[in-house]
Order: sequence, then C-alpha cells, then structure tokens
Amino acid sequence: GNPLVLARPSSMDNDSLPLTIMEKALVRAKSAPGITFPDAVLTDIQGRSFTLSSLRGKVVLVDFFARGWRVWEATLPQTTDLWTRYHSLGFEIVSVCLERNPAGLETLGLPWPVVAGAPELTRPLGIFGNTTSYLLDANGMVIARDLHGQDLAFAVRRALGK
Repeated sequence: GNPLVLARPSSMDNDSLPLTIMEKALVRAKSAPGITFPDAVLTDIQGRSFTLSSLRGKVVLVDFFARGWRVWEATLPQTTDLWTRYHSLGFEIVSVCLERNPAGLETLGLPWPVVAGAPELTRPLGIFGNTTSYLLDANGMVIARDLHGQDLAFAVRRALGK
C-alpha cells in the first residue's frame, strides 16, 4: 500500500512522481482480455474519420507502433500477410503511430487505416511510448495483447472461426 516515490533530478521538496504497482496494474486491467476495448473517433492519415465501434463484426488488431522499433518492423511482413489472407473474411487492422512527428507515414504503403497519435486511446490505456497491440473479437472485446507471428496468426484464425 505504500507508494514508490521517484524523485526527479533537481526536484524541490514535493515535486516527486508517486507511483505504485497497483496504479499500473489498474490501468492494464482496463484493457485485459475479456474487457471491452475503449471506443474512440479516429482520423486516419488520409483524413477519413471512423470509430472503433464501426468495426464491430470484424476481428480487429489495434497496433500501436513507431517506425524504427525492431519488433514492429520485424513482424510487419507477417502482419501484412495475415491481413492479406484474412481481410476478406473479416479481419481488420488499425495502426496507431506513437511518433511525435508522423510525417511520411503514407510511404509505408499499409493497406489498412493508419492513425497518427490518438491520445483518446493512449491515455486511458496507459500507453506511453511503447509498442503494443490488442486483438479484439467481433464484439470489441480484448482477446489478447502483444501477440506476434504464429501466435497472432493462430489467434486471428481462431477468432474468425477458421
């Protein structure tokens, strides 16, 4: 129950950041498997607005990324292949770029919606500059988090009933 207090360099008296493991766990629990993923109005880099709830009926991967992150770059070909194979069966991806300057995202050539920023999702989910992903079922419930490669492919096939 006692908070872990981290003093910032050159801080004065009460200018510290109180953190507890419980606070972090509570934020993560809000997006744990079995929980409905938060809805948000998003605008992709093409200027099209949509809501996550408009994707209900589809299995959706919400992928938070930044260019240059090795895990994201290494798994992008597999993720693209997965989208190509299962998109017509009801699989969708929404990529959310966490970079401060998302200029040039269109050069990635991703066939699914790419959103720059999305603080309406990152804040409540406690995402602060770390790559993560959420796999949602057709009802918008979180199935799993941070799956890659064959684990992601298996989970998508299973959620699609294939």
